[in-house]
Amino acid sequence: MAPTRLVALALALSLVASCSESTTSESSQAAPESTPTAPENGPAAPEGTPAEPETPTSPSADGSIPDWAVGSTIPSGVEGAADIQITKVVKNGSGPVCGLGKNAKVKYKAMLADGTVKDPGTQPYEFVVGTSPVIQAWHTIVSNMRVGDSLTVQIPEAVVASEGQRYANMGDWVFEMELLSVR
Repeated sequence: MAPTRLVALALALSLVASCSESTTSESSQAAPESTPTAPENGPAAPEGTPAEPETPTSPSADGSIPDWAVGSTIPSGVEGAADIQITKVVKNGSGPVCGLGKNAKVKYKAMLADGTVKDPGTQPYEFVVGTSPVIQAWHTIVSNMRVGDSLTVQIPEAVVASEGQRYANMGDWVFEMELLSVR
């Protein structure tokens, strides 16, 4: 049986916990400027907001993966940090869920929460989900995306700051992301 997004998310989160010490030297290496990197801090929900929508990481009763919805969250995996927020859904894809260990090609744009563009993402970025030198939040997000999903996510500052001083004190980050392919 193929793993569901929930299993993929659990694997991503366990990868963070088990690899945090062994990847310290890798994560301390400077990534190219075009490498997506960003912090996260979800927006506060207005008072009286209805219950959170079902996240796509939770299979429905028939086993299908629900569509992404604005307001859905993805657990950040960083203790004490807010979850990653889905702030816009451009399109829900119909392709396979990426999962871990796959080579993913992602079209992206990286911005600070105030709209300052940090990386315009002029070229799609390819990386192996779960092992490549991108911020951990990317592994968590992309492992749960279906090919064709196009989302805007807000990653709390605490999540990105956990990646090291390079991203500290920059506020939340916002990424426009589209999963183009998986192999």
